[in-house]
Amino acid sequence: MKTYLELFSAPRHAPQFLSIKGPGTGFGFNWTDFRCYQEALGRAVQNNPNKPARLGADQSHDWPWTDDDGKAGGMIVFKRPR
Repeated sequence: MKTYLELFSAPRHAPQFLSIKGPGTGFGFNWTDFRCYQEALGRAVQNNPNKPARLGADQSHDWPWTDDDGKAGGMIVFKRPR
């Protein structure tokens, strides 16, 4: 989350593609569930006026990026909501 905020908090800056591939949670994985839009990474994206154009996920997620835009590298790619 801190990295995202540091890189993309400037006006008109956002990644074109954000990957939440293999996020996992619990011991040995991340402490934050990146699949959950109300967790740290999702909140960082919400608080940035510029949003990623595409979201790649290999597991289910609750982000509002829901329009299937194909597949890339074993992930389903979703378009940003309008």
